[in-house]
Amino acid sequence: MDVGKTVNIEGAFIVNNSVLIGTEFNLKGNLFAVNNISIDSNASVICSSSFGNDSFILSNITIKSEVVNVPHNPPNSSVVYLPTTIYYPSELSRKYPLVILLQGAQCPRSSYSIFCGLLAQYGFVVAASDYYRRVDGDLNFWTSARVINSIEDAFRQNPPIPSIDVDNIIALGHSLGGAAVLQAVGDNCFVPSICEDYHRRASLKGIIGFGANLRNYSVTPDQFINIYPGQRFVAYLQGAIDGVAFPSRAMGTFDVTHCTSRSIAMYEGMNHYGITNTVHPPGANPDPNKETGDHMEGINLVAASAAANIYSYLLKTDSAFTYLLAGYRGDTSRFASLDVQYTCCLLYTSPRPRD
Repeated sequence: MDVGKTVNIEGAFIVNNSVLIGTEFNLKGNLFAVNNISIDSNASVICSSSFGNDSFILSNITIKSEVVNVPHNPPNSSVVYLPTTIYYPSELSRKYPLVILLQGAQCPRSSYSIFCGLLAQYGFVVAASDYYRRVDGDLNFWTSARVINSIEDAFRQNPPIPSIDVDNIIALGHSLGGAAVLQAVGDNCFVPSICEDYHRRASLKGIIGFGANLRNYSVTPDQFINIYPGQRFVAYLQGAIDGVAFPSRAMGTFDVTHCTSRSIAMYEGMNHYGITNTVHPPGANPDPNKETGDHMEGINLVAASAAANIYSYLLKTDSAFTYLLAGYRGDTSRFASLDVQYTCCLLYTSPRPRD
């Protein structure tokens, strides 16, 4: 995406049951603006270099951000500090659930700044860390499930803002981060290098994986790992033309996810990098399949889907899907399928949300 390019968005942003229509997304220098409203913030580095390093406002909701260092203690190693950007609504009158984003392999946290800002707009504190370390001889961004507990511990002991609800945590992982959150919710360290002796806590209420699956990587055909989340929810969000983490593998993992609160959604025209700022984040392995839909519109749609899954579970109501997806005015045809299996409430089981 070029600096100064204008991207039209016709999606409805839902916050506290209020519909806020974003009509235009302007990328100009070091700020983002919707509806020609803009604001600076105290963020240090939250956007990729092509977009500058200041914050942004989405519709009529101001999103603030700041950077903190989170102590992380890997097994059999000394403490390291993870630079972590938190995104949150400027209105701090109540507690907001904490969403912890685990990055994909070789993807810096700055690659997710737009998605994190959109998600925070729905009423969440979103935290994204950079975990830069050596795995199998490769020094790069390699997250782990243990990061979830490190962020929780840091925010309990010294909350960077007073409105973080650390008793309601949702882990959202992309690609490698998706495999990490799937191990976290199942409390099963199947791949030790991206688990780091993680132990599941009661504060983890569920996980969302984008381009995520969990399988035995050393055998063919695919052998998927059983996941037992207990009473937690598991949501799979998947690009239908993902050429890195194939949709069939998301479906295979979904089939062996043993819980009553699970969902899977496929997005037409979206590849492996549907939630990153660009279709090819710097340093990451490219997806051989080119996206056929508008990239910014796709990020907006996945953020709405993620928020719908979280609220539907936490509030035990179908109103979140009604508001966030039925009211969505973007390109709903991008849903190839939406299969939701929740017992707590009645959600969509049709191929796509209502127009």
